[in-house]
Order: sequence, then structure tokens, then C-alpha cells
Amino acid sequence: MRDLTRGVLVVVERPHAWALLRDRLDPALVRVAWSLPATLPAALAAALPWALAADLPALPESALQALSGRLVALHWVGTPPAGLPTRPLLHADWADLAADLECRLRADVGGLRLAPSNGLRLPGGGYLRHTALLEVLIGAHPEGLELDGGGGTLAAAVRGLRRTLERTGAPLELVAKGATIKLVDRDGDDAGAR
Repeated sequence: MRDLTRGVLVVVERPHAWALLRDRLDPALVRVAWSLPATLPAALAAALPWALAADLPALPESALQALSGRLVALHWVGTPPAGLPTRPLLHADWADLAADLECRLRADVGGLRLAPSNGLRLPGGGYLRHTALLEVLIGAHPEGLELDGGGGTLAAAVRGLRRTLERTGAPLELVAKGATIKLVDRDGDDAGAR
């Protein structure tokens, strides 16, 4: 059974970046785990991360295959490898990446906020479980996620996200334009994070 705790998976050769993120990010909102590139498939089998952070110019083919078809926010320091499932957000260094993730963990998009550990706090004050994909999209706001290859992965993700978004009652809709999916308010403007 997969761990449902929201997590950031740090994929690096040495644990320094993992320690930085572990110490900076709120442990009530996210757990920070470390994986070597070679053990990434096993780490992904144990838990689907909310975000993946790395600084590697290349990943083993087995790691790229394990990421294939996954809806995950990618954050990269340096030049990312080809073949990633979503376009990564690029950061100047690990401190910049940590600061960005801190903001994303506290995002308020249309009244939706990440609840401690997992799930969402709803505009009316309620709580909704089983929202992992929507949590990823809230953390990717306002840019959204650009999926590489789109196709069936994008269509399936959009269907699931729309169903989950309806359950929240938030004044948002999911927009899929090309290979990018993002949240917008019902008036068609980008849903501002508060």
C-alpha cells in the first residue's frame, strides 16, 4: 500500500539538498524523502510524490520509465534531462527551490489549501481526502503542469481532476490547453493564489 502522506522526493547523489529541504519545509504539510537516481523506481512505488526535486543532468532509463505517465510537479536546479513526464520549473540553486516550495505549500487557490499531511482544506472550512492529483496542481499554480507527450496521460488526468475539483465546491475549473493543465476561476481568469 502506498504512503498517502504528501511528499517531496529529492533525487540527488548526495543528501545535502535533501537536508536543506527537510529543514526548511513545514513537516506538518510535507514529508521530504531522499532517493538516489538508481533507487527512484522503488521510491516511486512506495509513494507518489507531490513534487520531485533534483539537480541531475541525466537519470537512468529505469528512473525515466518509473516517472513516465505520472502527474508530478518537477523542480530542477541546473539542466534537466530529456524524457521527463512534465516540464520542470528551473531554479538558480537549492535555496531558491526551497523558497519556491515553501510558497507553494501555503498556496490558496480559489479557497483551496493543502491540509496537513494530505487532502485539501475547502473554501467553507471542510476537508476533502483522496485529492493527490489536485494537490499537485495547486502546488503547480499558477503555471500549471505541461505534460510531455500528453495523449492518454493528459486525458485521464483531466477527467480525474475534474471529478475531484467538482467535489471541492471551489469556484474553479480545470483548463487543458495543448499539453498544459491548470486551474482558472470560473470567469476564465487565472485563479489567483492568495
